[in-house]
Amino acid sequence: MSDFLPVSQLDFTSLRTSLKAYLQGQDRFKDYDFEGSNLSVLLDILAFNTYQNAFYLNMIGNEMFLDSATLRDSVVSHAKELNYLPRSFTSSAATVRVNVAVTNNAVYNITVPQGYKFTTATANKNFTFSTPSPTVITRNSNNEFIKDIIVYEGFLISEKYVVNTSIENQRFVLSNPKVDTDSVEVFVSPDANTSTNTEYTFTTSIFGLNANSTVYFIQAAESEKYEVKFGDGIISKKPTNGNLIRVDYRISSGSDANGLNSFTPQGTISGYSVAASTISAASGGANNESLQSIKDNATRFFQTQDRLVTKEDYRALIIANFPEVKAISVYGGEDIPVTPQYGKVAISCATQSGDLLTITSKDRILDFVKTRSPLSINPIIIDPEFLDLVITTNVNYNVNQTTLTTNQISDLTANAISSYNNSSLTDFNKTFRFSKLVSNINSSHPSIVGNETSVNMIKTIVPLLNENFTFTIDFGNEILRDDLNISRPLTNEFTVYSSEITFNSRKAFFGEDGAGNIFIYESSGTSRNVLKLRAGTVDYKNGTVTVSDVILNDYSGAGISFYAIPTKQDITAKRNTIIRINNQLNNISVTAVKE
Repeated sequence: MSDFLPVSQLDFTSLRTSLKAYLQGQDRFKDYDFEGSNLSVLLDILAFNTYQNAFYLNMIGNEMFLDSATLRDSVVSHAKELNYLPRSFTSSAATVRVNVAVTNNAVYNITVPQGYKFTTATANKNFTFSTPSPTVITRNSNNEFIKDIIVYEGFLISEKYVVNTSIENQRFVLSNPKVDTDSVEVFVSPDANTSTNTEYTFTTSIFGLNANSTVYFIQAAESEKYEVKFGDGIISKKPTNGNLIRVDYRISSGSDANGLNSFTPQGTISGYSVAASTISAASGGANNESLQSIKDNATRFFQTQDRLVTKEDYRALIIANFPEVKAISVYGGEDIPVTPQYGKVAISCATQSGDLLTITSKDRILDFVKTRSPLSINPIIIDPEFLDLVITTNVNYNVNQTTLTTNQISDLTANAISSYNNSSLTDFNKTFRFSKLVSNINSSHPSIVGNETSVNMIKTIVPLLNENFTFTIDFGNEILRDDLNISRPLTNEFTVYSSEITFNSRKAFFGEDGAGNIFIYESSGTSRNVLKLRAGTVDYKNGTVTVSDVILNDYSGAGISFYAIPTKQDITAKRNTIIRINNQLNNISVTAVKE
């Protein structure tokens, strides 16, 4: 029969054809009209039933493995076996400066209560932020009650459960799937009529626990929810029959509140009016972890065993627990340039938004890392540095092979350059490959027959003004050395030069003399007038530019941009450097030329 029912063909049509062929091969059904009789209906039922069972068993087989599972509950169940807790919704956090107008001179301390609210809104939605715990503000030397407080987005709610030992395997599942698990607090009272309670603390490990340890665990449940778990009376304390369990937590809006920066206090504090100003806008909010992310992170988390030893441990755990982090570079303190810091591990984080981490996010990451790092290691967070590239290209295209205009060809080329940036750069430890960029440009439209492309490096610094200032810029790549001297005509670029500055109240620029010296000059007609002959040095081999003992009055734009022409066309990133081609900074220049 297997010849008529091949197991490799399990679609409905193939099954029906195989069943029909099998019956036609039986002597009792010779010359039987299968299509014109009721047996045709029976064949349909048999084929459909076989197909349905095959599909069902195939799905069961898929759901049995983490890699192939498609249902969230199945993926979560497999992750649970690896002791991985999928990331919940995460509340945005903002830092607000609270000013309480205390009129009683006898008051020296005032407490901002837990859950004190601040409101803000977008065009489509209102949001509530609140304080996670009581905060004491002390009168300062100016007789003011001012303090910076971190507030979190979301509504605070409580759920209560009565322990009933007659219910087998009683569960304490939180009803709202948008819970921020970082906000969960658990209290256990002897019964519903007793006001005293014991606060249980969250733990992820059973090490050091005994029968009297008042701890709780959190694990993922079905339908994107979470449940609170307790010990069994041996590993940790188990609530007894009749105990009242109260779970307080915050319901989060996830990433929707990110970027909000105006907060209005709701109500007085101890009868005194409150004013608030924003120190840092809301950030760090995220939706619950996606299915693919759970699959990716669960196995990596299992490898780390919740400990930070290798570079991959840091990457896996931080990305899994802090959704605002997109990528991480980790290196030893001995590799920190200029001033090595032995015994430390440097962590540099790139965010999903492209902005630098806020102070609040840095503190949260450091608190998380310190409890998992070896005692002898002191983690520090270093902001990423951006090495921007300026791309200038002349694109030649055959006008007979396209109806597009020159501007449209230019736009397509700019999009191809941006696409290369998004797919191959904007991350740590990435290398800019000139040949790949050129290939992307050539393939952006069939009419393009070639291009002439050049690349410059940029780094921007914000100097101190009107005081003696020294700084070093590390391009991390060898800089082209040109033998032309400072008297070269204005039509020739230096291999290192800057955007406009104000020096001695005169508009000027930095340049280099081809011999490793930085000078300051102003343009005078078709020549240059040197204002300061020795303003720093260039290390062409190591790609560093040092400006020494310079007093600047001003600069144009957001900072001073230093441009450097690389010796090699391929450009590498080291340590905490991210290479990017930022079209928002007008770093892409395209000229389309007809052929």
